[in-house]
Amino acid sequence: MTVASRRWGWAVLLPLALFLLVDRLAPFPEARLRRPSAQVVTDARGEPLRFFLPPDDRWRFPARLDELGEELPRALVAVEDGRFRRHPGVDPLAILRALRQNLAEGRI
Repeated sequence: MTVASRRWGWAVLLPLALFLLVDRLAPFPEARLRRPSAQVVTDARGEPLRFFLPPDDRWRFPARLDELGEELPRALVAVEDGRFRRHPGVDPLAILRALRQNLAEGRI
């Protein structure tokens, strides 16, 4: 095994081990993604008659992406991640910015 191949091995294994460690210590809060939506009671024609809010009193309604139209997903991408189309799914610049902010504030 050459020195270059060992370096490549470490370059792959070290970030993977770091990711697994962080995931174990601070797992992604999946339960927050499955919050209950408001219940809608409709008549025979499908017209809403009454709405019941979930325990946290938030107005959430389930919707499929094709029901949202074209404008809402574009607006969300523009507001949430202006570089969405220019990075591989995780924005390295945003991660570095968040790291700098967390270190400056001394907390997440």
